[in-house]
Amino acid sequence: MLRRAALIRIARSSRRWRVSDPGSDIKQRNQEIADNESARQAASSVRVSTFAIAITVVVAIAVFGWMFFRR
Repeated sequence: MLRRAALIRIARSSRRWRVSDPGSDIKQRNQEIADNESARQAASSVRVSTFAIAITVVVAIAVFGWMFFRR
């Protein structure tokens, strides 16, 4: 969560607004949206990976425990 906040702060601090060219403003806004979406996807990927690793560890412990007590 902290990393996501830092990425959003960096994206916000690097804004360059140009009043003279409206097309440039739109491109800049689209780039910021893309950067924010990328940060969200990265955070989501980390959450999913952590969840998958945790489930794998729990299943492995259960299998080894079952094998140990079955002897």
